[in-house]
Amino acid sequence: IATAGLIFIALLVVGGSLLAGRIYDPQWNPLRPSPNKMINTAVFNLQAVKTFHSDITLKNEPNQMIEVKADYDLRDQNNLKSEGDFLISWEGNELKSRYKILGDHLFVRITEVSPSFFGQDFSQFKDMWVKLPDEYGVNLLVFKNIIFDFAKTTDRSYTFDRKLPDTHIDGQTIYQYQVKVKKKEFSEIIMQETPEFLKQDVLKFIDKIQTAEISVSSHENYIHTFKSGENIMIKNSEFKKEVNIAPPDDV
Repeated sequence: IATAGLIFIALLVVGGSLLAGRIYDPQWNPLRPSPNKMINTAVFNLQAVKTFHSDITLKNEPNQMIEVKADYDLRDQNNLKSEGDFLISWEGNELKSRYKILGDHLFVRITEVSPSFFGQDFSQFKDMWVKLPDEYGVNLLVFKNIIFDFAKTTDRSYTFDRKLPDTHIDGQTIYQYQVKVKKKEFSEIIMQETPEFLKQDVLKFIDKIQTAEISVSSHENYIHTFKSGENIMIKNSEFKKEVNIAPPDDV
């Protein structure tokens, strides 16, 4: 009996260690960190991620959509970089383009465009790199500052609602949560870094957000997806990937 008791205790210790270390990590694991801690840590960790890929879809109405597939290189604070593809599909107007951002400089190469894109003919710029004036550039420092602002005040912008079923990516368990967005606090964080001329449109977009689904990698503690209804889908991947973003040769 004593031996059986020792074996039972040993199994409890081993089982507890596996659960606490999340080596064995079923969804019912009572030793998982709290959802709030996982989410807040994942947002905080975004500050340290220097290279990654994102797939972003924003929908305002069924016929108003923007898609961006982007690589980011945020290693040099004075020369933040990104490159990828974007699609604007807006009430029958459509434009597809490659882009490169290097510091304050924005380069665009249109690959497909409607004959009359919002009443303008862009066909003359098709398949050629064009450097836009710097005042039209996208400042990635704004993007980083929004991340920093969220990292400092994440728990003010949402309340935890419920857990969703786990998923798996590359053998790693991904925890999924649903949260209720506090619109006032959420918008205040975004508005701090939003250019004045965009604030009205951004506020209208935020007003559509009620709840959000957030997925967090169990061991790396990175945010993999952020989804809110049919309006927002952000998928992050390839964290710490090798990225080499250079200016186009034929500008």
